[in-house]
Amino acid sequence: MMSLRKRQLIHREVKQNHASWSIHRALQRSLLLRLSKDKAACQASFEIALGLIRRAFPRHSDIQAPSNGDWTAIETYLPHALHLEWVYRYLEEGIITPLPTFTELLADVGNYMWERGLYEQGRKSLELAHRIYSSSNWGDLIEHSKVTSLLGGISLELGISGRKAGLEYTLRSLQLRQRHVDERERQRLPVSENDLLLLANSYNDMACCLLEYGAYEAVEEYLQRSLSLKRSLNLSEDGRAYFNYAENFKNLSMVRTAQDNHNEAIQLCVLAVSLIESGMGQTSAAAQSFRMHLGYAHYRAGNLESALSEQTQVREARLKIFGPKEIHTLNSFYACAVVLQSLGRLNDAE
Repeated sequence: MMSLRKRQLIHREVKQNHASWSIHRALQRSLLLRLSKDKAACQASFEIALGLIRRAFPRHSDIQAPSNGDWTAIETYLPHALHLEWVYRYLEEGIITPLPTFTELLADVGNYMWERGLYEQGRKSLELAHRIYSSSNWGDLIEHSKVTSLLGGISLELGISGRKAGLEYTLRSLQLRQRHVDERERQRLPVSENDLLLLANSYNDMACCLLEYGAYEAVEEYLQRSLSLKRSLNLSEDGRAYFNYAENFKNLSMVRTAQDNHNEAIQLCVLAVSLIESGMGQTSAAAQSFRMHLGYAHYRAGNLESALSEQTQVREARLKIFGPKEIHTLNSFYACAVVLQSLGRLNDAE
């Protein structure tokens, strides 16, 4: 160890009474080259590292609610998770046999990247998880469906270029969840509340995809199916499924806006904002997304001052959460500019 430190191949750092070691890239590659010649040793080392990271890296919600509250813990261990992904990609195919816990870790990394607006890295991690699931015989349809659901969401964030992939991934997620439910019922086995709630989420996700195409009748049909399934489970709007209900109401608000039913659109969005803020807090990243939609509903209704107030509040919150250059913050600056332009405040808009 002393020799490696003197040669600056390893470095020990202490922050807040916590010690950590870093290894020079050249030494990393040398170790990987040696391990790659012994498949059993390589697999064992990979599994040890995976176990350590998996225990520390927070799991995403079982019902795919936002994980904003876990960001600090995630960011502590994210470099280790990304490095493990790099190791898997760096070694020749077949040297390491992936485990379900590895694909679950990739999904959690992808979800964090989606929430933070880091779409390209999130897409890479999720696509790797999707490939592993697709080539495995694990049969875990639900975990696979979470990956394709996230891939659908990230694809839609890319705009028109991502619509086709977004719809395909989202439909795949719905099919996997429906297949899981059908197989359980065929075997006369109980279907968990979480699994049925995820199926309801898929109906909502399909609605999100179809909103991009302006297919509002189909959107409402999927949203009503999602709401009906949740209500059949006797899940209250302000209970554990608050986020899932809020998503339905927000998206239904967008349908009502497109139909020029502005009063109902605003009422639905106010309800969605109330639910998400009650569950996650007014300053959470997720709450800003919902409040931004409320600002849009006011804008389309012609309530320009209310729209500006909402969008300004979101912009200021996102500056604190994400900083000035992240995509969510930039979207908020643009939204404020659009409202200011409509108010005739062209200098402020510019």
